[in-house]
Amino acid sequence: MSNLNTLSALLALGLRDDLKGPRTRGSVSEIGLEDLSDRPVTEFRPEIGEVPVARYFRVEAPELQGRLGAVTLGDLTPEQKPLLRVRDAGQHGVEFFLDVTPEDADLPAVSHATLILGPVDEQGTLGFWTWFPGDVAGTAMAQGAFTDHPIKSVGVKLHNGA
Repeated sequence: MSNLNTLSALLALGLRDDLKGPRTRGSVSEIGLEDLSDRPVTEFRPEIGEVPVARYFRVEAPELQGRLGAVTLGDLTPEQKPLLRVRDAGQHGVEFFLDVTPEDADLPAVSHATLILGPVDEQGTLGFWTWFPGDVAGTAMAQGAFTDHPIKSVGVKLHNGA
């Protein structure tokens, strides 16, 4: 599958129903990937948050009108730092968030999206895992253990909602 260099080639793999349409939780968008005209995608390996069996793609898509629902801890402003909290997010482990309601959160605009693909069955068939506006952020925990990401690169949700 070396011809995965356009958005239409990735979308031909099929989007799960929960990945169709605008993103409405975390990082958000006004439209979905399937509403975009074809354009090139760039495959990359993230510096933080990488899952070895995943494939990562970036697409420039200002039409999404994407807004970030999380930033890295190192990117918090001095005004945001006193609002920082931590919680157990169940299967996702430890999660950092700002104690701000979703309606009051300041979600920065972003003009690109990250698409993450990986094996979706026992045979290793490549399919969509997720997509979201913005870049990959690190996590505090992965597979039940703390990661070795520098703490400043760990993602922080910009509000206390889901």
